Amino acid sequence: MRSKGKRRGKVDLCAIRRYKEAVPSIRERLKKMVWEYQSITVGTKGIFFGGKVDTRELDEILNEKGAHGWELVNTAATHFGQGGTRDLILIFKRARVTAVMRSPS
Repeated sequence: MRSKGKRRGKVDLCAIRRYKEAVPSIRERLKKMVWEYQSITVGTKGIFFGGKVDTRELDEILNEKGAHGWELVNTAATHFGQGGTRDLILIFKRARVTAVMRSPS
C-alpha cells in the first residue's frame, strides 16, 4: 500500500543547471575581490586615565560609515601605562568594485 503522505514536488532541472553554472563564476569573482580599508581613531574621555567612550559619537561614526558601504571588522585600544584606554582605533573594510567583479553583460 502507498502511504498517504505528501507527494514530492517536481525538481526544476533548469534551475539546478543555472545554479551549477552560476556558482563557479561567483566563486571566481569572490577570489578576485579587492578590499580597501580605513581606520579611524576615537578618543576617550576621563579625568585621569580616560577609558570612557562617547557612545553617541561612536554611533554616528558607525552609522555614517555603514551608509557608505563600510563594515567594522575590528577595534583596537591604545593604553596608558596603568591599563587605561587612551584611544579606540576602528578598522573598516569594503569591497572595491573592479572590472572583474562586474557581472558580464
